[in-house]
Amino acid sequence: MKRIHVVIGALLLIGAVGFFVYATQNQNDDLSPLPFEIKEKLSKPDKNIQETYFKARDGKDLFYRFLAPKNTEHLVVLLHGSSYHGAYLTPLAEKLHAHADVCIPDFRGHGKSSPPAGTCSYIGQLEDDLADLIKQLPKTYTKITLIGHSSGGGFAIRFASSKYKDMAHNLILLSPAIVTAPTMNTPGARAWAHPKMVKVGELLALNAIGITRFNTTTVLTFNKPPEHCDGTETLAYDWNLAVSMHPRVPYKKDLAAASKKAMILVGEKDEINNPYAFEQLFPKDRIVILKNVRHLDIVTHQDAVTQILKYL
Repeated sequence: MKRIHVVIGALLLIGAVGFFVYATQNQNDDLSPLPFEIKEKLSKPDKNIQETYFKARDGKDLFYRFLAPKNTEHLVVLLHGSSYHGAYLTPLAEKLHAHADVCIPDFRGHGKSSPPAGTCSYIGQLEDDLADLIKQLPKTYTKITLIGHSSGGGFAIRFASSKYKDMAHNLILLSPAIVTAPTMNTPGARAWAHPKMVKVGELLALNAIGITRFNTTTVLTFNKPPEHCDGTETLAYDWNLAVSMHPRVPYKKDLAAASKKAMILVGEKDEINNPYAFEQLFPKDRIVILKNVRHLDIVTHQDAVTQILKYL
């Protein structure tokens, strides 16, 4: 009977990504509307930001940026999106530093928290890493706000629904990437992320019956044009990392756990997410749609910064 339940569970998991197959199967959509040049302009290191490492529980040194501690018990953690690292969030960190201490980790497998790039050792390791980082910061905080952009927003939902949920008191999600959700059924999402769906289906089935030895298989690549690359990107993820960066599938349980503490900001001109589809996922009063804001410039647009400061 147990084996039957496991098989049924595997089939349900495969069915749960059926929408994602549809949403990403057309790889010919135009990627040109994405303003990649925004990240390039923002990635210069700021002299006021400390750059250092912490030691994760597996002994690996992982990188993070930290604005010098102030007389505050409020910590803001900025979580970057897929394929890049935390450097592009430094201007936002500067704008928030008057109100809280600010930390910007490079997720394992990204930026200066690699090599190896595009991988982690097990599903859920990024959650362990963030918990380790918060515990090793120079002081204890009574309030911790996670601000996640794109896949960083998806990860914030995952973290706030995990065993570490008490470490995340407040979430501000900037156009969060929620895999399989109707919000991501857009030409931009289809053009940006290219999943290897046969491998995804195989790994879902294998993981459902406890077989994880193949989880380091590459399952996701990102279509960033070469002329906008600077050599610090992570343009492919294995299964462990791809799953760890987003809410669990099916996503509704994670959203239910996180939505009470979350505010969602999304641009009216977002190329990756459909801003009006977020009402299918979150209460309407928890969503702010920003006029003339796009997927990448939401991290610096003054209207977005104003809203972030309002909800800190």
